[in-house]
Amino acid sequence: MLELAVAGEPGLQVDRRELERATPSWTADTLRGIRAELGPEHPVALLVGADSLLGLSSWKDWRAVPGLAHLVVASRPGLPLDGELPPALAGVLEGRWTEEAGALRRAPAGRVFRLDQPLHPGSATEVRQRIAGGGDWQSLVPAPVAAHIARHGLYAGGRSG
Repeated sequence: MLELAVAGEPGLQVDRRELERATPSWTADTLRGIRAELGPEHPVALLVGADSLLGLSSWKDWRAVPGLAHLVVASRPGLPLDGELPPALAGVLEGRWTEEAGALRRAPAGRVFRLDQPLHPGSATEVRQRIAGGGDWQSLVPAPVAAHIARHGLYAGGRSG
């Protein structure tokens, strides 16, 4: 479904390595693999929600992540990032924040950029709940994804179309 969602979006591609890995997937390991393929000088950015950033210090080998990729943090309503970071995380990210998106192109990794733009109001959980309950859900996902869900009867506890 992610491939359907990003089809036709320039510069976006789906990386399946975590799905195809026979062992547990850890973000730091995935980024090391991407870094090995692209080389040490190619900029790499990891998009995470603010909720994921707040939990970053619980990830395996989390301190390596900023050295492997830039962090692009999508703001979430109700999850402010000003002064809310756990102390260990705040220490690792200190001095890495930038307000300039262009900074992500000028270095291979290490910057943190807050993506302040209106986010889509829906969530995967909400989509599944609306489908199961027979509610309106199609407007919450791209049209090709809605067609795939309906065609395959996904998440249907009630109707899916």
